[in-house]
Amino acid sequence: MTYAVVRKWLLATITSNGGRFCGADLSAANFSFAQIKGANFFNSSDQTTRLRHVCWKSSVGIHFARFSDEVLQSRKVRNLLTTTDTGYRTDFTGVNLRGANLSGITLEKANLTRVIFSDALLEGTILKDAVLTETQAVNANFTSACLTGATIESWNVDGATIFKNVDCEYVYLLEHPKKNDDRERRPHDINKMFRPGDFEKLFKEVPDDVQLLIRNGANPTALRVAFQKIKENYPDLPEDAFQSFQRRGDDFLVTVKVPQSVDKGQFERDWNSGYQAGLQAGREESAALLASAEKRADGLEAIALTMAQNPSTQNTTNNDYRQTIEVKGNVADHLKQLH
Repeated sequence: MTYAVVRKWLLATITSNGGRFCGADLSAANFSFAQIKGANFFNSSDQTTRLRHVCWKSSVGIHFARFSDEVLQSRKVRNLLTTTDTGYRTDFTGVNLRGANLSGITLEKANLTRVIFSDALLEGTILKDAVLTETQAVNANFTSACLTGATIESWNVDGATIFKNVDCEYVYLLEHPKKNDDRERRPHDINKMFRPGDFEKLFKEVPDDVQLLIRNGANPTALRVAFQKIKENYPDLPEDAFQSFQRRGDDFLVTVKVPQSVDKGQFERDWNSGYQAGLQAGREESAALLASAEKRADGLEAIALTMAQNPSTQNTTNNDYRQTIEVKGNVADHLKQLH
């Protein structure tokens, strides 16, 4: 029998006489040092067992408790939540930690790429030199967390994300340098450090931006389909929501300003599904699409399509690896400059 089958059988046996919490609201409960071997945290027939922000530090027997909660299905996550120093230099790529209580846990130099921290509690969490590329941190609480040296490329935060008293001297906006070992350090000056409160001020200025990374070039057909899907799914999105397109080497970074009511994680998923659908449609209509977009001069959509079709486009400063396009004035003039 597989490990999963054996564990399921053991849990059914062990938990028959354990504590039952089925359907209980245990939000912010403290199970520190508690003996929970045999406990049953499954959902009841008519109620979900709520485990948001539960503290599991040093609890005993968590691997022999039963959970419906998706987050606690992962053995790696259970280890992290019960033993505070197991996250050092650990790879958690793509792990779901939504609503978890990570307060005081060490995630120094951990790979947290695409991790879901939304609604999570990270008070005093050590994230020094951690990689937070494309991390989802909507409504997360980073109060007093250490973010010095962290990489926050294309992460998603919103107006509800809390950065109160964050300990941060500097961060990087790029995981991998594109040119001259430049990872877009903030502050830019290597001899300068953030003062207390600087990080919160800087990254609260644009709390409602979604950053969408398009890797290895942008396909015009895929862009069109992605734009169309966003327009259909978010009809109330302002016309100027697409703020800028930045060329970063072979990649594109799309910045979109969305209302606070928009679920940024779902917005990114909608964009990605539209883009992937466009890729499947093929590239045969690219030339006709570009001509149509230029003729309409439809805001940043036209500019993005032009940039995607014309990979040799460069900024006026040839030593800058990025190109940023922002709409100011006549869109048609911008299009002419790109040729």
